[in-house]
Amino acid sequence: MLRDLLEGGLEFHGEDSRYSTHDLHAFAAKFPPQLPSLFIRNLTEPGETVLDPMMGSGTAVVEAALSGRRVIGPLH
Repeated sequence: MLRDLLEGGLEFHGEDSRYSTHDLHAFAAKFPPQLPSLFIRNLTEPGETVLDPMMGSGTAVVEAALSGRRVIGPLH
């Protein structure tokens, strides 16, 4: 499963990344929300917990929550 995801298309240029809270602020290391969403939806089940130990701009935790996963991330 993971190999298939990594070998698949991970190109998200041209896709809208401004939905939800993803466009609230600039973050130098921000990645398109479609990237964590792809892995979260394919490697976890709804109701499971997704850990984002660094959390950065919160992209992964937002995508996990939107996908029906529980989330754990540090409080800043």
